[in-house]
Amino acid sequence: TTSRSNKDPPPLSRNGSTTTSQPGPNDVMYGRGGETNAHIGNQKYRYIVESLKSKYSHAPRFEKSSIAMDIVSLWRKLDPPGRFLKSSRGEDERDGQNDGGPSWYDVGENEA
Repeated sequence: TTSRSNKDPPPLSRNGSTTTSQPGPNDVMYGRGGETNAHIGNQKYRYIVESLKSKYSHAPRFEKSSIAMDIVSLWRKLDPPGRFLKSSRGEDERDGQNDGGPSWYDVGENEA
């Protein structure tokens, strides 16, 4: 791990978003299994989705995407802002940049 001064910009992933080695409490980690399921951000996000499940399932088809976008917007407005993170572990290993731990990058609005 290399140290950065506060003046250095955060590292960027391939898609131009910032990366982090430690997802925070308002981060949704993409993936399967225990690590992502147990992460507090994923648990909070699932709670929000579950609370709107009935509204979504009873909504007309043309309103469903709007409800989904509202959930993403709500999550992004948290403090600190909510993010949707995907591991770049495979990319880092191919590029020779793996320092031993995974790095995570925000997938952006379209994928979220």
